[in-house]
Amino acid sequence: PTLQLAQQSGLVPPMLDVLQALDQIPNIMEEVADGARDFCPSPSQVQSVAKRAYRARNTLVIQYNEDSFDQSDQMEALVRAAGKGLIRNKRPMLSNTDDLVKRVNLPGGHDTPLRAPPSLDVATRAEDILGAELAVEQVLQYRGARQTVQEICQWLEECNI
Repeated sequence: PTLQLAQQSGLVPPMLDVLQALDQIPNIMEEVADGARDFCPSPSQVQSVAKRAYRARNTLVIQYNEDSFDQSDQMEALVRAAGKGLIRNKRPMLSNTDDLVKRVNLPGGHDTPLRAPPSLDVATRAEDILGAELAVEQVLQYRGARQTVQEICQWLEECNI
């Protein structure tokens, strides 16, 4: 009966996705143990491009308090530096880059935005079966993803985007 209930709820396909993702972990751990530390593009490549070409009128920088890969400080500095040229050339009415960058600190780690349910339908079904709080906090653990979405939506509204 449990398997039948899980199949009816739509949770089985997402669980297969989870199992496939978990299957990759041993290989990743081996690579890290062997010294792999590369990101593609590398942080220095991202910084170089940002210095030259970043021209957004508004930027939201989200920092997670348990993210060991966090580079929010560097990215905020790069965005502000790029914004100074934008202010001089395109938006002279702005007096400083404080108007261009908003920084938000949220609980969570590097994977927090990825912990969203695979679909609204799956989330709704899980909440119906397990109860909303249990589904959000313990089973699906997507409170951080939800907070991230809320912050992004609020920022979009503030910027009239």
